[in-house]
Amino acid sequence: MSSSADFKSAPSNFELLKNTLGESLAIVNCGLDYGVGFSGNWNLSQDQKNQGINTLFFTSKTLVDKCQGSYRSLVPGGTAKYKTKEYDVKKWGWNLDGTDFANVASSVIVPTLDLYSNTFPDVGWWVVVAYYVPGFGIVFKESRVQLVNKEQFILGIDSFTPAPLVDGVVFDNKGSFLGIVTKLGNPIPSGLLKVHGAPRQCNVSGVSGATITNCPVSREKVWSPILPNPTPTQSPSPSISAIDASLAARDAYSASLNAYKQYTQKVLACSEAFRGKNASEQKMLTLVSSSKLCNSDTSRAKSENDRALNLGQTISSSRDQMGLVTEFNRITDNLNIAKNAIDNYILMARKLASLYQDFENVENSLLEFNKQLESLDRILKGLPLKVSALIKKGVAFEFVEENRELVNDSESQFEEARSEIVSIIHPDPAAIDEFGDSLKAISQGLPNKTIFSRTVQKAINSIPAYYCKKGSYLALPKNAKCVIGATRVKIEKG
Repeated sequence: MSSSADFKSAPSNFELLKNTLGESLAIVNCGLDYGVGFSGNWNLSQDQKNQGINTLFFTSKTLVDKCQGSYRSLVPGGTAKYKTKEYDVKKWGWNLDGTDFANVASSVIVPTLDLYSNTFPDVGWWVVVAYYVPGFGIVFKESRVQLVNKEQFILGIDSFTPAPLVDGVVFDNKGSFLGIVTKLGNPIPSGLLKVHGAPRQCNVSGVSGATITNCPVSREKVWSPILPNPTPTQSPSPSISAIDASLAARDAYSASLNAYKQYTQKVLACSEAFRGKNASEQKMLTLVSSSKLCNSDTSRAKSENDRALNLGQTISSSRDQMGLVTEFNRITDNLNIAKNAIDNYILMARKLASLYQDFENVENSLLEFNKQLESLDRILKGLPLKVSALIKKGVAFEFVEENRELVNDSESQFEEARSEIVSIIHPDPAAIDEFGDSLKAISQGLPNKTIFSRTVQKAINSIPAYYCKKGSYLALPKNAKCVIGATRVKIEKG
């Protein structure tokens, strides 16, 4: 059971209410004037549908009067802009009793809103006005009912800035249409805006053909005051449970769209995380394919979003609102899973970037060790095998080979650890932690740079300046001398 207090506070989810109303609103243009209209739930005849009329937008007569063209004909230059596309409109109908009500017809299919509720507004009610502001489109402003004329169905609501230039559509906190902001008729006190109430679209008792809606009851019976124990009456608006289900479906729909938006933002954040802050981090991060990781679920996420968008178009007409809620929730869950996976990729990028110093230390040490070993090997490579073998028997070379084995083992471990990172195709921050541990272990197992350099240099110094050759006889000099008749062959050390 509703009470007047139920209508005096803002809705618990104002953004959801705006989104719900916005699905049924369009910007109506007549010449140089713009206003707002909503898609009303008039019952269109088959003949009207055959004419290509799918929607009647409820708007102000003030606006429609500025449209060129004759009754039920296309308006030259007149349009209804729904979302981002403009559609031609026809002047359709208007009140003849001085009420600022009219409607225009269009081919676009738009979710409808009820033409009126059955509850009489009271002073203190919270309302929202949707109106057109040049340069900003449809704007929503909150207000409150301050005056109620129960005989003429006219409301006075608090004014706001910027004030509507032509009209404004007024709704209560349940999303029910209450009326149109107007300047027609007698003025009301300053600081207030006049609203022609929704019942004025219906005929007065005993009079027909002067209004835009053939209501099942006369306007005097449309709005009823809230009573302590009201008697249930047939209402053209949906039941409360249906409204709740519809709002739940729209809420779930909005959540699924928001989940996709957050997912796409995470994809961008992921790409940014893999760019690195400097050249060293960038080199480190190129070990993995950031494009494959960050966009691994992009195709599936887009398919889920496309499904949500398609289902969103059916909310108003669906007979299974809770089934839609279930499907929207499934889509949201899947998108959140994909988003959370990207969080792990971003964490991976940050962890990987933080290892660049350890990575460079190991990589540069191995390069330096190999460079020194290559300089030694280059000397031996130019010598006969027998001479090279004789030189390697020296004590200095034993230490070199021990260190060479350490370098080779470390290099194998380094390549193995790096290949595991390169092959990552799923979010695995723990793998980066293991890579960091491997780098530290490899670094600790490397030879001391100073000692290694001295060892290699001792080996080079142990190589004699020449070797002795006499026919097939090859030998190293003893006491700096060759045997008699042997030739000295210089050893190039570079």
